[in-house]
Amino acid sequence: MKNYSNYYATEQGIICSKLNDKQMRVWTDKGTKGGYMRVKLTRDDGKRVHWRVSRFIYTYFLGAIPGGFEIDHIDGNRTNNALYNLRMVTHEQNIALRDKVRVIA
Repeated sequence: MKNYSNYYATEQGIICSKLNDKQMRVWTDKGTKGGYMRVKLTRDDGKRVHWRVSRFIYTYFLGAIPGGFEIDHIDGNRTNNALYNLRMVTHEQNIALRDKVRVIA
């Protein structure tokens, strides 16, 4: 991915370092916007950046997320960052989806 050439991602939602082929350490946000998994990565220019894992996985495989769009976890589980479980939605769509009961087939 542009600016992050030392990392690769899997469709299962795992981010790894190309330098040592190890999975990156992630943690879960706490507080009012809690529940999202985050990771700290170093860009090619040396700057350290925090990412939501869902956004990195989506961007890695499908490209940049335009302004005004968010990533929705289809099954409602914010720790399930598998590519099949992520979709791009507007903020309004995300709120409407969050308020609905999720049914998993």
